[in-house]
Amino acid sequence: MEEKDGWQDKVDNLKNLLSEKQTKQAEVEKLFNQRCGFYEKEIEELKQQNQAKRQSSELWDLINQKDSSLNKLTNKKKQATQKIRGLVQEQKNQEGKHEEHICLPVDNGELTRLRQENQKKEQKIGELEQVIEELRDKPPIQTIDQPTQTETKPEPSNSERETLLIEINQQKATIQQLQTQLQQAQEPQTIIKEIPKIDLTTIQQLQTKLRKKEQTITQLHITWLLFLGSDTSSPFPFLGSKPHTSPASILVCIFLLR
Repeated sequence: MEEKDGWQDKVDNLKNLLSEKQTKQAEVEKLFNQRCGFYEKEIEELKQQNQAKRQSSELWDLINQKDSSLNKLTNKKKQATQKIRGLVQEQKNQEGKHEEHICLPVDNGELTRLRQENQKKEQKIGELEQVIEELRDKPPIQTIDQPTQTETKPEPSNSERETLLIEINQQKATIQQLQTQLQQAQEPQTIIKEIPKIDLTTIQQLQTKLRKKEQTITQLHITWLLFLGSDTSSPFPFLGSKPHTSPASILVCIFLLR
């Protein structure tokens, strides 16, 4: 009888040990599952951060390329301005030598053409100013550092940006064409004919206005390029309100706006 009771105690002890072992195993499995879920969440967050960094690197490469293109355009503009100034100075010297017998080779048809070009430039300046005002009036976008639970990030639309880029390229081509025509018109030539003094004055005033319009259009182009990195039409919303312009772009803009 005592031997039977001893075996029963051993069986009970084994059952208790087995129950405790199963309980501990369940706790270990639960803790393991929690740890796995936590690590999976961290891995997903790291993947998203790596993707954002990769996109940010591509964006900065694009911005550097645009800065390089802007510097090249600025250098070309400076060279063209120096050539125009040299031609104007040479023209003034020739006018001082020959007085009223040396005049610009511009007739009434050329004067009409210059007036029409002036009107077209004023219209294009108005369109660019309207586009910039529309970009300024748009609300700011949601940044990646402060996401909201109820709002989703809007998908970027490149249609407006592509339209503006096409328009700016057309503007640049028009400016280069007008500069070429203006250089050709400003080459001094000796013409033995009498032109009323009032016509020469009017032509010179129109040429001065054209040069001012070209400077204004160039300034608007630079302003628009600076807006590409910070306004709501930017195709890279994940950078938010972080500045996108390099110090070189800001210095060029300040130099040209003086």
